[in-house]
Parts: sequence; structure tokens; C-alpha cells
Amino acid sequence: MRISSLVLFFAFAGCAEFPALDARVGPEALEAPFPTLLPMEQLLDASAPPISIASGPSSNRIAALRARAARLRGPVVDQATRLRMQQGVQPAH
Repeated sequence: MRISSLVLFFAFAGCAEFPALDARVGPEALEAPFPTLLPMEQLLDASAPPISIASGPSSNRIAALRARAARLRGPVVDQATRLRMQQGVQPAH
């Protein structure tokens, strides 16, 4: 009984229609040029001029992401909680 239920489930799952994903892409993305491919040595070279992205994220978004990354670099557990955790749990007698 279980195997037949499983086969029936996968048979119906195979008949599912996929959503039309092409309609979700805007015309500006469809008409955008392909990105320029660069050699790996140039990407890793620190003395190379920075790569500019004309239609990339705004400077405000970049600043917000950098600020968020800085906040995430801090300690996960604050000092008071860490001290409480180090004391351990006192079992009830």
C-alpha cells in the first residue's frame, strides 16, 4: 500500500506545470549586454584599477551592506550572557 501511494505521488508530481519564469524578467535585463569576462589574474591583482559596474547597485546600497557586514563581525553573545553561560546550570536538588 505504501509503495503504490509513493508511486502515485511521484506520478502526479511529474504532471505539475512549471510557472512561466520568462515573464518575470524585465525588458531591460533581456536587452542588457553580457558582462565582460576578465582573466583571473587581473581579478586577483590588487594593483589593477577597480572594476566599475555601470548598472550595478547604488552607492547607498553598498554602504548599507558594508555597515551590515561590520555589525555581523561583532560578538554573537554579549558579555553578560557569556558570563552567565560560563557559570553553567545549577541542577535542582
